[in-house]
Amino acid sequence: MAAGDADAMRRLADEAVATFGTVARRDGTTGYRSNRVTREIKPGGLLRRMREAEGLPAFGEDGHDLDTRLRDSELARSIRWWQQAVDGAVRRRLADADGLEPAAASLGEPLPEDRELLRVSVDEERQVRAAVRPLARRLAARLATRQRRARRGRLDARATMRRSLDTGGVPIDPVMARRRPHRPELVLVCDVSGSVAAFARFTLLLCHAVQGQIGRVRSFAFVDALDEVTTLFAADDAGDAIERLSTEARVVRFDGRSDYRAAFAGLKRDYPDAVTPRSTVIVLGDARNNDRASGADDLALLAGRAQRLYWLNPEPRPEWGTGDSLVGTYARHTDRMVECRTLRQLAAFVETVA
Repeated sequence: MAAGDADAMRRLADEAVATFGTVARRDGTTGYRSNRVTREIKPGGLLRRMREAEGLPAFGEDGHDLDTRLRDSELARSIRWWQQAVDGAVRRRLADADGLEPAAASLGEPLPEDRELLRVSVDEERQVRAAVRPLARRLAARLATRQRRARRGRLDARATMRRSLDTGGVPIDPVMARRRPHRPELVLVCDVSGSVAAFARFTLLLCHAVQGQIGRVRSFAFVDALDEVTTLFAADDAGDAIERLSTEARVVRFDGRSDYRAAFAGLKRDYPDAVTPRSTVIVLGDARNNDRASGADDLALLAGRAQRLYWLNPEPRPEWGTGDSLVGTYARHTDRMVECRTLRQLAAFVETVA
């Protein structure tokens, strides 16, 4: 905690919930409570122990200069962050045991998976990001199971009946029609400007986290210029790739306001091999083009090349088409314009596509 190691604190929080936070329910199942953890591991005692370990003067003693007060503030902030990590660990365990809706109802507040991605605070964004990895693992496991079932194929009734002639008409040895399921190639075109940037970051994190079950994923980011960012996700740490995206991607050319026409034209012109008949293209953004030309013709050409083209819009549906929104113009060239405001909705969509 004193070092501010977020990963270590998250592991410690999960271990603390497993050790101190369990409670037996009346129905015999196990529940989890964060206040039981706090009762066992007292935040005030933690702060005192950390201060003693660093040789800071006790409260009320001389020596409380500016540096000491700043360090006190940092230590207290780490403890608050760890308490939030405990709350997150409780939420995840309840969601795994009971499902998302019962867990949210019992806690009286939305789970990280259900927070609106356009309106998350800094602290909530940390919680949502922490929820991406376990959510991606569950999603990848479901996709892998579905693909194994698909490889086995359905019952071939005609071949089974022919084989049953050897056993007097009894279908002892069913014949399955084997088929190779197609793993789609995803092409992500992400608006990373302003408030929609958080939505794009979480989408990139989730899609690349389940890439082994989806197939090839190529990612493009844009504001008023488009750049491919696929190579940023070649490393294992997708979170690091997200941080690098903001500094290394060449996505701003002029005024730093969204320009969907420049994005579609750039994808068609600079990356002609990106979209193929096997591609599923997913555009991420609010379709607000700052009163610029729409670029709908280029979007139509991309849709014609692709197998499918979807648009994920993080805005509430009642806000579509208001102000400078071009939802109606763009929706005509998509297979579906999808309202996608939370991480859970995003995971459900990725599962249907894959």
